[in-house]
Amino acid sequence: MVARAPLYPIHRRLRRTVASAVCAAAAVFVFGAAVAQADLGPTPTLTPDRSCYVVGQPVQLSGSAFAPYRSYVVSIDGVYLGSRTTDGIGNFSVPLHPGGLPAGAAEHYDLVEVTDGTTSAETNFTLTRRAGFRIANLTGATRTLTGRFVVWGFSLTGVSKPLYLHYLNPSGKLRKTVWLGTTGGACGYLRTVVRRIFPFTVSAGTWTLQVDTQQLYSRQAPGPRVRIRVVIS
Repeated sequence: MVARAPLYPIHRRLRRTVASAVCAAAAVFVFGAAVAQADLGPTPTLTPDRSCYVVGQPVQLSGSAFAPYRSYVVSIDGVYLGSRTTDGIGNFSVPLHPGGLPAGAAEHYDLVEVTDGTTSAETNFTLTRRAGFRIANLTGATRTLTGRFVVWGFSLTGVSKPLYLHYLNPSGKLRKTVWLGTTGGACGYLRTVVRRIFPFTVSAGTWTLQVDTQQLYSRQAPGPRVRIRVVIS
């Protein structure tokens, strides 16, 4: 019997070899990228002292890992605010005054950019009005009104909170309490779906609507609370 040479799995070996070569090349590339990144130094960063500000509050902005003793420019949403100089290790801390909000806007997402001509960094924060609410997109007859409840500024720490709407009849007595939803975003914002403004048969007179974070009604409820009056004729 003639001895036959073993049938080696050449294709599999080639595949393993190619795969190994690709992995090795990728490892070299990643290592090279890591070395290049290390040569560039740390990436500049910006940090505001909070994520939510009420209109009129200054923003304390800190920056790090910029070039030492380098002049830098600060802008918000592309609007130039001014320039300063970094310290000996490329850091800075500067107060900003972002200004107000457009008419009709309850809050705005502001983008901050800092550049020293060579490197730049971005961050953001939310600017809001003081706690408030309004009824938007009103449609329908007086006693069958529908619309959206828009609430803002009810959680300046960004922690989600439940919101309740208390209806007080023209005599000042509690008629009904409903759950509106849960706040979101950095400043405690909520925009409900379209719904009945008065989820019951409403009588003529001036109704008071109070929004707060308490399920049980109290005229002096703790935390933010806002009232509006709605006249039903």
